[in-house]
Order: sequence, then C-alpha cells, then structure tokens
Amino acid sequence: MSPARLEAPDAERHQHELALRAQGFVPLTAHDAPYPHFDTLLPTCRIEQVVPDRHHGRVVWSHPGRSGLDPRAAAPLALVRVADGIGRDPLDPPMTLDEAARWLLEVDVTTWLQRSRHRILVRYDGVTCVYEGNGRIGRCQTHPMPDPQLQQVADALGDRSLDHCRPHRWTESHCVVWGKDAEREHDLGGVARCALAATRWLGRAYGDGLTGSAAWDVARGRGRGSAAIDPPPASGISQDRGMPGFSRWKMSTHRPDMVLDVSMYCGARDDQDACRDCRREGRTTVLATEWREYDGFHRLHPSYRPAPPLSAVTCGDQNCRTSLSRSAAGAEGMKR
Repeated sequence: MSPARLEAPDAERHQHELALRAQGFVPLTAHDAPYPHFDTLLPTCRIEQVVPDRHHGRVVWSHPGRSGLDPRAAAPLALVRVADGIGRDPLDPPMTLDEAARWLLEVDVTTWLQRSRHRILVRYDGVTCVYEGNGRIGRCQTHPMPDPQLQQVADALGDRSLDHCRPHRWTESHCVVWGKDAEREHDLGGVARCALAATRWLGRAYGDGLTGSAAWDVARGRGRGSAAIDPPPASGISQDRGMPGFSRWKMSTHRPDMVLDVSMYCGARDDQDACRDCRREGRTTVLATEWREYDGFHRLHPSYRPAPPLSAVTCGDQNCRTSLSRSAAGAEGMKR
C-alpha cells in the first residue's frame, strides 16, 4: 500500500497539519531519519506531505510503531543503540543502524531507555573511541585510565600521551537540545554527544511517567529542536505573532501607504512574507531533501552503513485509518 499524500496551498496547509496532529501524527524531516530510506520503515498509514514552497524540504507524517516511541526519536536513539553493541564487553547484542531503528519502533524499549549506561562512537585525529556514559560520569572504553586525577596532573605537566583521545578531555555535559542548530554545525562527535544526551533525557522522561510525543518533547528540549514545522496557533492567528501592535500603529501613522505582508507560514502580519516569529523559530530554514544527515557515521563503524529499504513496521494505533478518514485532513487534503 502506497502512503497517502497531503497536497495543500501554503495558505491552507497549517489547518491540515493541525488536523494530523490531532490524530496522533507527528512530522518527520531529514534530521529525524537515521538513514536515507527510513520513511519506508514507518507504518503504512504514513502521509507524505507536498510542500509547494519547498522551504521545509521533505516531510512525512507518521504514527508511532507498536513500541509507542515517537518516531522522531529514532535517529538519536538508533545512533546510541548501535554503539551499545560495539567495543569490549558490549552492553547489548550488536545491531546495525536499520535493525536498531526497527527494534526501537517495534519493541518496548522502556527498560533500555531508563538504563544509565549507554555508549557512543567518536573519532578524533584518526582514532575512534568508544565512550561510555553512566549517568553523569563517562569514560573512554578504548583508552581506559586507571586514575583520571593522575592523568589531569600529567596533562598539567605537559604529558601529551592521550591527546588523540577526544573523550578524555570532556568535562561538561553537551547539548540538551536535539535538533538543528542554526548558529553552529556539529561534527560527528558533537552529534553523537547530542544523541547520548537526548537518550538520557528521554529515559528520564519515561521514568517520570511520560511516554510517546509528550516524553520526546521534553527530551529534545521542550519542542525547541524542530521548530521549523511546529504548528501555528490552533484558534486563528495570535496577535502576539508578527509585527508588534505598537510598531503597526507607528507605521500606520508615519507610513500610511505601506501595506503589511501576510506570513506564508502562519498568517501573521509583518513587513516581510515570513514574519519575525517564523524566522526566529526556524520555519524558513531550508532543510535537506535527501535523508542523509548521518551517512558519515559509517566511517566510524560498519554497523552504521545504510542498508536496503525494509518493510514497514506495524502501526501502534490500530484504528488510525478510521480516525483519519474523519479528520479535516482526510476529508479535504488526502489523495490515495
């Protein structure tokens, strides 16, 4: 069964997106896909969204699989799950990246998430290290140190023996927000550290009784990680969006001939076709059209090499088609 398609003009698109969210669908873009053909693994009730202005790149809406895990969490968790099966005395049985993604969507991973010990792979100066975190404490498994404090003394005295070990110099936590950062670009090591942080936060959210999208919204930084397609206000356009009221009044007084534009993303009025709030939230950020954000990890270990497309997982909502047919999006915007 081929996925449904959502085609709607920009001016109407947000209404369909709100309807999809009300039906339990979540939007996935390139940053949410651990490997290029990840969309074929999502349940067959997934919906491919055609975005006419192409500013959002490729968007697929999906329900969770049988595990109940928000599918947007698959990328960081899969990167960590593969690393958990690598190195001396692996924490879990080895898995490839695509196997890890399927496991995350199909199996209850609560116990794995809430476990304090997880691993990531990083490379620096041609050397690949297996870093294992245990709560707030971490150490390199490839270059173990009998006494880290002695090594700090050695560093102070000019001992350069472990300069090639990147985790050796990590002293602080890293990136509690998982998502695109417009101000800086992470290398693979930075992405891996972000993935480990997101996994810890998600495990903490599950421990607090949260699950699904509610847990992931906390783990990725309370929604700040993927603001590029966050929904507009549900009931009309908020007066707080776009040009502030005082600025509008001032402009109408000094430049009565100037007409405000309507934001093509949320409908608010401003002096540009993308209002200042949309630009701040990242709605205008151009995303990759091909889902290859994490291709570089295969250079660290062959388990990260992308595999051929796999069959779709089973949807976690058994009545998803029935409920979708009653939604605004199903009635107005879906084409089979």
